[in-house]
Amino acid sequence: GRRGARMGRIGGRMGAVSARMAMVQARLAGRPARDLANARAELQELRGELDQLRTQLDEVRADSDPDMEALSHKMSELSAQHAALLKQVREQVRDIATRARREGKAERPHANA
Repeated sequence: GRRGARMGRIGGRMGAVSARMAMVQARLAGRPARDLANARAELQELRGELDQLRTQLDEVRADSDPDMEALSHKMSELSAQHAALLKQVREQVRDIATRARREGKAERPHANA
């Protein structure tokens, strides 16, 4: 959760920087050539800031916490056990329903029921 929150904060900052870049680029579209140098410098600065944020985000993603790896492994094991049990239960229910229909204790459900 904490890692996700950090990633969200960095992503939010990246969005804000991208919005500022879009505003500068929009201003550039209507400016005469003599004003381009300042705007280009500002864009270059914003690109640098965006690169730094991308690097931070990559570091957060790469930060492998041993506890998270162990938890992920345990969750995978439990998921496999759950799938096996679910398959087993479905087969048992199918067998019970088949036996009940065969013995006249249940009816086959109708398609329009």
